[in-house]
Amino acid sequence: MNRWHAIGRMAVVSAALGACAGGTPAAQQRPKDLTYAEAVGATGSCLEGDQFPRVLTVDWRSDERVDVEVAMKRGIAVVAYDCQGLRLLPDCRVEGAYGFVGVTLKQEAIRLENVDEVRANLPLHGAGLAVSIGGELERGATLDIALALVGKRAAARSEVSRDELVGQCTGATHFVRSATVGAFVMSTGQRAKATTAVEILSIGAGASSESDKQVQSRDGNVAQCQKGTSGDEQPPDQCGALVRLDLAVLGQPVPTFEHERAAAICPKGFVLDGEKCTRSDSATVHPCQASQINECFDQCDRGEPRSCTLLSAMLATGQGVAKKSQRKQRALERQVLNKKIGPWKKKSEEAEREIEKQESRKVELEALMADPELYGDQEQWGAVSKEYGQVGRHLERAYQKWEEAQQAIEAIEKETAGMDD
Repeated sequence: MNRWHAIGRMAVVSAALGACAGGTPAAQQRPKDLTYAEAVGATGSCLEGDQFPRVLTVDWRSDERVDVEVAMKRGIAVVAYDCQGLRLLPDCRVEGAYGFVGVTLKQEAIRLENVDEVRANLPLHGAGLAVSIGGELERGATLDIALALVGKRAAARSEVSRDELVGQCTGATHFVRSATVGAFVMSTGQRAKATTAVEILSIGAGASSESDKQVQSRDGNVAQCQKGTSGDEQPPDQCGALVRLDLAVLGQPVPTFEHERAAAICPKGFVLDGEKCTRSDSATVHPCQASQINECFDQCDRGEPRSCTLLSAMLATGQGVAKKSQRKQRALERQVLNKKIGPWKKKSEEAEREIEKQESRKVELEALMADPELYGDQEQWGAVSKEYGQVGRHLERAYQKWEEAQQAIEAIEKETAGMDD
């Protein structure tokens, strides 16, 4: 059987053998492999063909990630992604190539708190993980994932038709539109203790036996990822691990609007809550559904930016809005834009504080480096020089974040200014 077809075989077998130790050979037979439909349960969360999933690869074995990398070097990689699970079709491809687009280092933390979230967010081996740690999750454990992202390998095209498939392509449903690369660490945590990406990544870098117990999987060197810049044509050495795949359905265009793309990422019954898929009835903040104006108002009030964008479009066209005066409707639109600008102002202020902090430290280091006595201590000189370089990189990233926030604020302010009573 193709190793991409089986989901969580080893974890299920291990659990079964542990429960049957000492029994007859017949009692110790391996159970059949779980399908994706069985893994997510009979609640309508089986992935349908009109979805554009974003798949984490943090639970994959190294050779499975290598297979995808090889397929992406040969052409546009093709997969089968359905109720039977996710599997690469290595002998099926489409003519084309991927180009690398670098970004400033970004870190994300994703916390999976129950078996549903593990299965929905890790469709390759999540079912097996859910079996092996399900009891721990019920007792308050979590599966914590930290991502250090330096760029994407993106296909030059956003749509591929079935007529373009070459080779053995039976069962093909999607192609790999892009692959986010960098480094990652997946470890166990506790629901009662909040954690950040930096903390999880530091666990992955630890050499203690306690760190080894916590870490489930890791790849890439986070320290090397610090060297990445937005102008890089390739990821830094040891920071090119596959972290996440964006898949697109064969023969269908990628949704144009952000709220449409967000709604197509998760299996049915799940919504995008931050960077993870969670049950729609348990998510506090998630993109609202088109035409559900009350839900969009609620989610925009909670600060969900895609809901604010969709709400703006709904108000502009009158969709889902009862008959109101033009003045009242424009007032609502202005309220929505004000809510959109809030998170960007917060990001701008955070970037300004970081710039002030790093500029202050830069001045201190320059004063140290100007001291002739420092030249006599090569070890100290090396440490100061190294920190000076790090401060420069931190400053560059902070200024880029500030500029990004300012551009977003200016764009929203222009929208607001264009509204006349």
